Amino acid sequence: MALTVAGLLGLAAPTAKADTWNFSLTDPGNTNNITFSYTADASTTVDEGYWFEINSPVNWFLNGADQGGSNLSLWNIGSGGGIVLGFNLNLWGPQLYTGTESAPALVAGTYSFDNTYPVLNGPLTLILTGTPGGNTVSTPEPSSVLLLGVGLLGMLGLTAYQSRRTTSPGNVV
Repeated sequence: MALTVAGLLGLAAPTAKADTWNFSLTDPGNTNNITFSYTADASTTVDEGYWFEINSPVNWFLNGADQGGSNLSLWNIGSGGGIVLGFNLNLWGPQLYTGTESAPALVAGTYSFDNTYPVLNGPLTLILTGTPGGNTVSTPEPSSVLLLGVGLLGMLGLTAYQSRRTTSPGNVV
């Protein structure tokens, strides 16, 4: 009984999760596609003044083939914006984040870049998907907590009733 109550209370406790951001970079005139995911914790490891490196590395894929890990960096607002993936990808263009370099918040959307990566030709399209706003905490609704409490009280009442019934004089089980 105690384990059941502890398990139910554990389900009702708030939980924190890190956001995962998915990047998909394509050159519309060709079939090349670069994809990678980044689990954000919004901390900067290196700030070079023009760009900053986010906690990295990330594993990236070219047309589905694993290319290994590379550091993920963003050009800061003063540099005009863009993204850097190790020595493999260096795109100048739109800003992908809001906030400061020490606590960047990525912004979901579709971005257009000029090419600086030799495998990809022409203008590039970056689609960034994820949950804006950094880490989130889920909180149970009050009605869910009330329902859990009523259920626990009912289980305790049933247990007490059965306990009294089996220990009453005259009841032989």
